[in-house]
Amino acid sequence: LESGPLSIWLCHGLTALGLPVVCLDARHAKAALKLQLNKSDANDARGLAQIVRTGWYREVAVKGLDGQLVRALITARAQLVAQRVDLGNQIRGLLKPFGLLAGKGVGKTFAEKVRGLVPDGPLHDVTEALLRAWEAINKEVATLSRRLVTEARQDDTVCRLMTAPGVGVLVALNYVSTIGDPARFTHSSSVGAYVGL
Repeated sequence: LESGPLSIWLCHGLTALGLPVVCLDARHAKAALKLQLNKSDANDARGLAQIVRTGWYREVAVKGLDGQLVRALITARAQLVAQRVDLGNQIRGLLKPFGLLAGKGVGKTFAEKVRGLVPDGPLHDVTEALLRAWEAINKEVATLSRRLVTEARQDDTVCRLMTAPGVGVLVALNYVSTIGDPARFTHSSSVGAYVGL
């Protein structure tokens, strides 16, 4: 199986069926398959089979589904936080031409400040629509944050990492879900290289 977006799901599904699975590094396989004259799915399948048969491949470690769920939670929360920031900036930008400065408040104070600044009328309708969207996103960010805290409390490794100064829930969960199985690293220095340090 060549690595790709569905490879984690496929590897776990095939393994659950009792089939032997090897996940190949797609970049390594691409370099080997580039030598083919006629590129087609059938020829790629033959080429991958030849690579596996001869043992000339680089295997990719397949992460667990639990780690992927944590990564999905972290990614979804980050996306919502970015959208919340964008909406807040949009609201501030809409108010400035009218001489209304909302400032940098967050949470309920920001919404209250904006509602207090904007009089009834067309501008009120526009900002209220954006504020309702901002509040809905804020609520979902809080929900995902609570879910991440719950995930962190259930993992001893994450709890241990959080005892280090400056390491909170997000950093610890990100690190543990990125590393996956630490036994796959033969040297501790390999972990630093893996995460780009």
